[in-house]
Amino acid sequence: REGGAQPMHDGADGPVLVLTMNRPEKRNALSPEMLVRMAAAWRDFRDDPALRVAILTGAGDTDFCAGGDLELTMPMVTGARKPESEWDHKLLADMTQFTDAILRGFTLYKPVIAAVNGMALGGGTEMANACDLRVAAEHAVFGTPEAKVGLLPGGGSISRLPRQIPYAKAMEMLLIGDSFSAQDALAMGLVNYVVPREQLLPKALELAAKIAANGPLAV
Repeated sequence: REGGAQPMHDGADGPVLVLTMNRPEKRNALSPEMLVRMAAAWRDFRDDPALRVAILTGAGDTDFCAGGDLELTMPMVTGARKPESEWDHKLLADMTQFTDAILRGFTLYKPVIAAVNGMALGGGTEMANACDLRVAAEHAVFGTPEAKVGLLPGGGSISRLPRQIPYAKAMEMLLIGDSFSAQDALAMGLVNYVVPREQLLPKALELAAKIAANGPLAV
């Protein structure tokens, strides 16, 4: 399902699912509609034996994902905003959709590749942390700045980062909250590859094809 009017679109390339967060005008921030659609897409991916690998990316050239929408989603889930739209009510009816959408606590035995096309601060970094392989555009930026505003990363990075990168770098990212360039992320092992923007999806698809060629049970 693809189109500029959709806040999320996905398409299959053989055994590979490409899931695109498609709200570039809002930095691909996760609205209630996006969360509901993404949860459904991940569940479909999990249950479809024909799909072997997924690629998660963002629309546009500036932002991968800014995390939860601070105008729509976060006020509603904290009770500061009453549900208004059909998507608001759908999300509140099953809040596991929120965590499934961002791959927090979602049981999935198929690999996911992040193709980070731009800024991935806060929730964007957390979603990248949830993926198994990560390819970043040269201008991508990573970071968990939540501590600077008195919050904590709620998408899983508190436990994931110290397991995935050197402990001292994880603590620097979590406790100080500064941003890191794609090159910094590569040096600390947070991403696998850094490539020019135009090579981002082709590189992710190349990795996905190699994975899909392997034994599915072994993978």
